[in-house]
Amino acid sequence: MSDNKKRGFFAKLGSFLDGARRWTLNIIFLVIVGAIAMAIFTSVKEVTVPDRAVLVLAPEGVVVDQLSAVDAFTQLSAQGLPRETLLADLIDAVQLASDDPRIEVLLLQLDELDHIGMSKTLELSEAIKVFRESGKTVVATANHYNQDQYLLASFADQIFVHNMGGVGIEGFAVIRNYFREAIDKLKIRFHVFKVGNFKSAVEPLLRNDMSDAAKEANKAWLNQLWTLYRDTVVERRGISANKLDNYVNHIDRVMTEVGGDAAQAALDYGLVDGIISRPMLREMLIERVGENKDGSFQQSYFRDYLALNRSLLIEVKESVGIIVASGNIVDGEQPAGTIGGDSLAKLIR
Repeated sequence: MSDNKKRGFFAKLGSFLDGARRWTLNIIFLVIVGAIAMAIFTSVKEVTVPDRAVLVLAPEGVVVDQLSAVDAFTQLSAQGLPRETLLADLIDAVQLASDDPRIEVLLLQLDELDHIGMSKTLELSEAIKVFRESGKTVVATANHYNQDQYLLASFADQIFVHNMGGVGIEGFAVIRNYFREAIDKLKIRFHVFKVGNFKSAVEPLLRNDMSDAAKEANKAWLNQLWTLYRDTVVERRGISANKLDNYVNHIDRVMTEVGGDAAQAALDYGLVDGIISRPMLREMLIERVGENKDGSFQQSYFRDYLALNRSLLIEVKESVGIIVASGNIVDGEQPAGTIGGDSLAKLIR
């Protein structure tokens, strides 16, 4: 009898512990679900465009014609995601803002821009030109401008730099490594067959320096690039070509003249219009368009603005269609970054 009582007691105890375990796990599960739901709903904010606003154009990473394809595993892990901004998004946002009475200022925020290239910069500059011609102001800002960032900034009405920054323009160059001496020491034999002087692809294997023919060929296109860059900046900034060349070619002397103050050097050479901190820029824009509830200027980020207004883009009945074909050519349907035979044919049709 006592054994039955013991078994009954332990059975009830086991049932109680099992129920407590289930209830505890259920409560933990509900708490986790509730926390996730709360995080999702609290992070979703209503996006609107103020009556008077600054359109913040802040490209991130590399500006591209077509975004790279990202596999599902990379998307889930969020590791190694490419930092890219679509050129068409930048152009569309600026074009929409040109006719939008709510947008009074275009702010080019260029700190996170890694690379855009001259061709894409000049293409985007056409949209910026239309924005300026509509009677609105374009302002560029960055802590420090590299060569890519500055060319884009030159299309602004006003360029500002942080007092700890500057403008780094280095020109264009071809830099290669040459291995002839190392190859000889390693006793490696290469059989190279070439015809003509302007065959520089194999020079790293055959020489310790660049040949005169390669220098001549490289100078031809590098000088064209620099001339285009320099003429664009000179025209936009209203400075002389000699002044810009002196800034680029003798930056050591320039920095000595200003005691190592790169921001002051950029200001002295007419590359920027002012040296201001972020709080000063914020106050300047608040005076222009007003203050928002966060204590900053009334603004609309270009991705949010485009999401709200993309439907307003005018569809042209007769136009030239552009298909971006980038990557290896393979069979079948392929994602962006690869040219699939079937997917490309479908786009053409």
